[in-house]
Amino acid sequence: MRLIFTLSLLCVLTPHLFSQSDWFGLSPKPQGNILYSSFFYNSSYGWACGADGTIIKSTDGGTTWSILSSGTTNALRGIFFYSTNIGYCVGTNGSIYKTTDGGGAWVLQVSGSTSRINCVHFITESLGWVADYNGKIIKTTDGGSNWVLQTSGTSNNLNSVFFVNATIGYAVGSGGIILNTTDGGGSWNSQTSPVSTELFSVNFVSSTQGWISGAGGKILVTTDGGASWTQQTTPITNSLYSIKFVNATTGWSVGNSGKILYTTDGGTNWVQQASTAVMTLYSVTATHTSAVWAAGESGKIIHYNGIEWSSLSTGVSTNLIAIHFVNTNTGFAVGDRGVIIKSTDGGTSWAEQSSGTTNTIRDVFVTSATSAVVAGYYGYIKYTTDGGNVWNAATLPGHPVPYDADFYSIDFTSATVGYATGSGGTMLKTTDGGATWSEYATGVSATLWGISFANDNKGFAVGTSGTMIFTTDAGATWNAKSSGTFTTLYSIHFPSANIGYAVGMGGVLIKTTDGGDTWSSTSIGNAQHYYCVYFANENTGWAAGSNGYLMGTTDGGGTWGRQNTNPYTSNYLYSVHSISSTTGWFCGSFGNIFKTNMGGLPIELTSFTAEKAGDGIRLEWQTASEINNYGFSIEARFDSKGEWESIGFVQGAGNSNSPKYYSFVHSSIKEEAVKYRLKQIDNDGQFSYSNEIEVSSTLPEEFSIKQNYPNPFNPVTTIEFTIPREAEVRLSLFDIQGGEIIVLVNSLLRSGSHKIQISAEKSGLSSGVYFYRLSSEGFIINKKLLIIK
Repeated sequence: MRLIFTLSLLCVLTPHLFSQSDWFGLSPKPQGNILYSSFFYNSSYGWACGADGTIIKSTDGGTTWSILSSGTTNALRGIFFYSTNIGYCVGTNGSIYKTTDGGGAWVLQVSGSTSRINCVHFITESLGWVADYNGKIIKTTDGGSNWVLQTSGTSNNLNSVFFVNATIGYAVGSGGIILNTTDGGGSWNSQTSPVSTELFSVNFVSSTQGWISGAGGKILVTTDGGASWTQQTTPITNSLYSIKFVNATTGWSVGNSGKILYTTDGGTNWVQQASTAVMTLYSVTATHTSAVWAAGESGKIIHYNGIEWSSLSTGVSTNLIAIHFVNTNTGFAVGDRGVIIKSTDGGTSWAEQSSGTTNTIRDVFVTSATSAVVAGYYGYIKYTTDGGNVWNAATLPGHPVPYDADFYSIDFTSATVGYATGSGGTMLKTTDGGATWSEYATGVSATLWGISFANDNKGFAVGTSGTMIFTTDAGATWNAKSSGTFTTLYSIHFPSANIGYAVGMGGVLIKTTDGGDTWSSTSIGNAQHYYCVYFANENTGWAAGSNGYLMGTTDGGGTWGRQNTNPYTSNYLYSVHSISSTTGWFCGSFGNIFKTNMGGLPIELTSFTAEKAGDGIRLEWQTASEINNYGFSIEARFDSKGEWESIGFVQGAGNSNSPKYYSFVHSSIKEEAVKYRLKQIDNDGQFSYSNEIEVSSTLPEEFSIKQNYPNPFNPVTTIEFTIPREAEVRLSLFDIQGGEIIVLVNSLLRSGSHKIQISAEKSGLSSGVYFYRLSSEGFIINKKLLIIK
């Protein structure tokens, strides 16, 4: 049993807080989200930030990286550190985050912007600037406690800001705009630009000498503080997103398709350097001529030592379209650019194999530890019988080479009998493990995106515009079947002879319980596009889709929940596969591969509370459903002791689809403050922990309410309050006009401390100023909170 913990001392408005990750990233390493910005303070300490709130840190020059918790899923576009401890990170929704401990904790600051902030630059511990997508330049003189809007004179997107000293600075952006200030940003003036295309990055080595990189491979240089800018000659036309010079002569610029330009004469001559990067590089940073780093798509990080570039990250960076394991250890994944990778240790490590093509491979099916078949564009089908050391070209029926169909899906009913579907209604069958194939008429011309067999003879294929065909004679004949939808279906899977599922565009999900004779539509809960559905059994399954959506069910599709991933990702997910209800993998864009060892199907803990009760503490919790739950060990940690200790045990319900309520009283508490957590234990001995809650054993002397934290916030904030005795309490949220919009609490509460969490997303709250009010027995107090999205 796995738990999702939605936790507070009294009431929770957010749906899920996780104690552990349900799906964890295997590849790329250190992680696979896009990195938009990187910064090295010295040759050892460096950071990078990117999509989905990603922040990573290295303390050994990039050899190893740790993933930091940013507390946000905002895309983070710029990062800067003034020291090894003090740093800033900026991103979407006007977000500015500050750390004072090297990235261990990040605090959201009030920027005054709601647009995407693209860049940040500091010249002292307290003096810095940021610039955003709508032309705003914002300055702080007190380390970010206050940010003040400056007049830039433009509404153009500003991509980069750089200050030479406290007075001289530059900003560049769309339309070829170049801004300059000589009074610390009190006034900004437009400089003459020789280009009208977008400029992405600006870097100066002195008050007079600087460079700008931009779209179309353009690099500009000034030697007179921007009084004049000259375009330099470069050997490429790819956009260059970042530029960095370490002195007046030596610099680098990076951009699309992994391009890296290098100069040793101030840009008079730019040469292209070879690297392991093939995807876009968004950032380059350097501390000297032999300590240079670049980062970009797929979480790619590379390093230049003064002689050559080498990769600091592992894993492929191309999109992975399909993944398939035959046992707990052996599996393959395939994708764009002819990629085939294999793992023999459950996905911990992957080795790339030679596919003989650079075209996209769309599917893979593994029939044994040594045998597999792959299929893709332009009639590509190959098979291996030696674990992938050699991939042999299959013999295809009666067509010239290359075959005139693209293949999208493969399914095998045995080690030798398999099927492949593709464009134009193509259907092929093999009876010798993939070596030779025969073609069968389907009667349709639509692209067939997915195929699955319910048994050796009965199979279904789905495709464009809701197309569905079926066979009952092992593929000899195919007939049309109504799917009940005209929406494209991408994937179909039968976990048993009678039960089948298919998914497609816009959240379409259909199910059969009679072997495909009839299909009914059911809800997956959102309108994402789903590219793959796979069930471990009739009840437990997953659907992988767009924007990082991996949905899971344990009740045969009756209810679905979005799966938790670590790190969080919004990358497209194209394939999911499992070998049991607990062990599975999924893959997607930028080479991402994730795995679960716990089924990835969390059981929801809907509340967990702790309150003063006489001379003890009463703990109460509730589950929405349970699977394989042996019970709960209640653990406590006291102020005077550093270790968690078990103080009791409560038997679980085992398997349940209905809410269950539990309680436990911790008696004779002598400590002033105690922390509690639940250790949920499965019947097989596996366990996971809830989040921690803290309660004071001493009663508060008065009504009080604290300022919510964090504030401003997005998406979740916490409100804490205390009551000295049992009382009727009302806690409400009001809009700026004074209208009550949400009643958070309206009930009889016991004395003690209480905590509420508010989710802006789940409560439908937009950006803006709100007020919350606590009232009880004539006590009324208001406080203000701010939501920034």
